[in-house]
Amino acid sequence: MNALAANKEDGTAHQSRAATLHRQPTPGSVAQGKQQADADERYDRALLNRARSLDEQGDAAGCKEVLAKVRRGELSR
Repeated sequence: MNALAANKEDGTAHQSRAATLHRQPTPGSVAQGKQQADADERYDRALLNRARSLDEQGDAAGCKEVLAKVRRGELSR
């Protein structure tokens, strides 16, 4: 069994070079990450709410189009 297959089985992955540089997140980078996560969540919820709204209006084609974006991973920009 090769190393990549072994990693898939136990859920681990190789560390990137950046991960081995022993850098800790700064308070600023943590705050920026939280802001981005909040913005992503608002976007995701808006997209899903749009799909619900279209479904309630009987716009099956529009709803399917929005859900296709969701399935393609177009959430969170």
